[in-house]
Amino acid sequence: MSKYWVYIDDKVAGPYTVDQLIRLRGFSRQARICAQEGNEEGPQRWTSPADIPELSHIFKAVDETRPVMMPPRPKPKPAAPKMRLRPAESPAEPAREKKGGFPWAAIGISLLVCALAVAGYFLWQKNVAHGLEQERLSARQLVENVLVNTPAGAIPFKQFMLQKNIQPRWEYERQLTGLYNVSVLWFEGGASIDNAFEVNLEAQTVRPLNSAAAKLFSDNTAAAHKTAEAPAKPKTPDFNGALSDWQDAVQNGDFEAVWNTFSDRKIQDMSKGGISHSGFVRLQTLTHKLEAGNSVNVLKVKSDGNDSRLVLLKQSKNGQPDVFIRQYWVLENGAWKLDDEQKKAGSAAAPSANAVPAESSSAPATPSVTSLPGISH
Repeated sequence: MSKYWVYIDDKVAGPYTVDQLIRLRGFSRQARICAQEGNEEGPQRWTSPADIPELSHIFKAVDETRPVMMPPRPKPKPAAPKMRLRPAESPAEPAREKKGGFPWAAIGISLLVCALAVAGYFLWQKNVAHGLEQERLSARQLVENVLVNTPAGAIPFKQFMLQKNIQPRWEYERQLTGLYNVSVLWFEGGASIDNAFEVNLEAQTVRPLNSAAAKLFSDNTAAAHKTAEAPAKPKTPDFNGALSDWQDAVQNGDFEAVWNTFSDRKIQDMSKGGISHSGFVRLQTLTHKLEAGNSVNVLKVKSDGNDSRLVLLKQSKNGQPDVFIRQYWVLENGAWKLDDEQKKAGSAAAPSANAVPAESSSAPATPSVTSLPGISH
């Protein structure tokens, strides 16, 4: 996989993969990038991202989504006024300057200019304060919408605090990079609890910053798994239908439906990695056009008990190596849910479908963005 150095904000960073480049803050066609060639440790030849074949498709997809702006119609030129001849007037005598008068006019103009400058400054300050307030409100809403697993199921963080009768105090700190550090504080059992989050308003993501925030999600996840055990239903839902619905959603670019196929554990792990519902759908929709022509075929389905399935699929596209996808599905709340997914390029032998993900008390590693449906290697 090719990697590139990037020059943004007067700094050289990298090398990054294509997936990492498009997620960088401030990355655009105005940035300068350089391919990592051989074993060279530094950039050599800089160029525009739009000139790189791996990236030109992305900018082409973005250009296609922009509205076409029609140039304004030129205004008709006014007709030239007719010249009228007038007799020459006798030159008037120049007005005599008044001596000894006070410059009231100059002082009035100066006062008017100062008043306008002061009013403009206060108006600018008001607009800046309003913009910061809107950003803080957006950051708070993102934190409140993060899903928290409870024994009754996954609920938003705001609903979780209402059920616990928590009246938190919100604190905001804006970083130079544009990110927000949001702290949610409350008292419980005589102790102060500070949950710190990092909010990216542009990417619409939330990431826990301290152990209290991470423990908040992990504790509720463990409680949910302990209390979610229910008697097995006499009739198991049709797994082939669930797998077929997932294939149709990926092929048609319906990533809302793809998100709904994820298990609670997978959604929780993605939230810990900073991937929100809206951020996932937006990123997958952007990259879906680049994968036009892909076909996903089921190679093998293996039962791993009454409530889990292993699936091996092959993603093919003309002119590109095949990609093998290994999935692990679980039966959750009476429906089949995608719990884990791994991809592997087809240059080597296909991965074995007999490799079952190990089940243990610890949660699997957080899936990377490149392992999600719709992202090709």
